[in-house]
Amino acid sequence: MNLLHPPIDSITRGYAAWLTPHVPSSEETPERESFGSEILGAAAGFAPVGDSDAEAADIPASLEVSTTDDASLPAMVADAIERQVAAQPLLRAPQPGDLIVLSPPDEHAAEEPGHPVAMVLEDRTGSRWHGWLVGAHVDYAGDRDLVLEASLIEGGKDPAPIAGMVMCWDSVSLDLPAEVRVVHRLNSHAMQAIAALARGDLGTDAPLAPPAPGRMCIREIDEVQVMTGTPYRRDDPRTPYLRLARELARRVSEPEYDDQGQVRGPRRDEPSR
Repeated sequence: MNLLHPPIDSITRGYAAWLTPHVPSSEETPERESFGSEILGAAAGFAPVGDSDAEAADIPASLEVSTTDDASLPAMVADAIERQVAAQPLLRAPQPGDLIVLSPPDEHAAEEPGHPVAMVLEDRTGSRWHGWLVGAHVDYAGDRDLVLEASLIEGGKDPAPIAGMVMCWDSVSLDLPAEVRVVHRLNSHAMQAIAALARGDLGTDAPLAPPAPGRMCIREIDEVQVMTGTPYRRDDPRTPYLRLARELARRVSEPEYDDQGQVRGPRRDEPSR
């Protein structure tokens, strides 16, 4: 049995502010805007360039490893820091293909700094954007999760630690401000593969990959060679992460209403696992 990293309990704690939103009392005064650089600085390593606060540059919870006795950084952590520094968010108007980061709704809702949420933008209607949730924890990738790599990112950049995989079954729909924080821009090959996986086209892989939590496989999807996770099995240890991701997308998405005033969920089909 493969051990999935980080543990699901650690991931759940990191998203506590999203999953259990804090309702401020009448005596509390908001100190920061939801898209402010201060929140991004405190959330999972997204520190503004030049920030002198050491705590604002904490390593994401998804990189929970201990340093060696001589205080040198493990290669895994050093690589994550290098990729994070190289992918500092750029504030600009959103565009299709952008991989953006959203800061936690209220940091006070959790006992520890919360993870930001990332999503890939697909299209929009007015100010409402539709896209797909992005996860950092590729050990939990399934066969409809596109694992991001440099060949799928404009400029051939290595993906930031937060940009591990696009969950092509888990859509998000919400209003965005005029400017958002863009971590990467995915190229046309990536968007083509995302569209195919979103409609259930799993392409081909050779040999056929059996369910194997924590392992990746190479597939040819819509004439694009990409990497995904493997299918889910009946008693799969990735299932709690799947449920968490589905709930996270629901919480991030703002409610939509039909003509009868009924709340509709985000534009998302139930994944066939």
